[in-house]
Amino acid sequence: MNLARNPNLTDLMTLPRYRSFFSELVQCTKQKNLLRGRAVHARIVQTGSSSCVYLSNSLINFYAKCGDLSRAKRVFENIQDKDVVSWNCLINGYSQQGSKGSSFVMELFQQMRAVNVLPNAHTFAGVFTAASKFSDVFSGLQAHTLVIKTHSFHDVFVGSSLLNVYNPVSWSRLVRCLMKCQRGIRFLGQQ
Repeated sequence: MNLARNPNLTDLMTLPRYRSFFSELVQCTKQKNLLRGRAVHARIVQTGSSSCVYLSNSLINFYAKCGDLSRAKRVFENIQDKDVVSWNCLINGYSQQGSKGSSFVMELFQQMRAVNVLPNAHTFAGVFTAASKFSDVFSGLQAHTLVIKTHSFHDVFVGSSLLNVYNPVSWSRLVRCLMKCQRGIRFLGQQ
């Protein structure tokens, strides 16, 4: 394994420059200091450390939490070996900060599934947050079906986020949405 390209977390913490960049990005994210974070990003690129998925994920998280979703998306697109954290950072960034709506979050979610990255509780929480925020019960139902299929419904984050999807919905609207979603549910059950 090429350590510079894809180190594990233990290796990351033993390399001083990775550890330094990671620590700086955590501080920039907490402070929402976009100017300083961009400078850290420039140093990451200059030193050839941008291929480290952990640093790239930290950059996506940083830009998303600072509201610069276009840069977060660019960093995401440049990652060669995206992991579930890469996808979660962007999905959650758009679900919390984005104005594109849940359709974009669902598009990311579908792309994630298409490349065989398994969603986890953080993925589902982001999808449900977007569905709730934009009153998209149909997308919430699709993700809920997958939660059942993957036995992820015992997670507190998933359950809380899922409640928010259904909370403002009338039963008649939910039934209409279920009927509309029936083909999607059958499709997910066949995979």
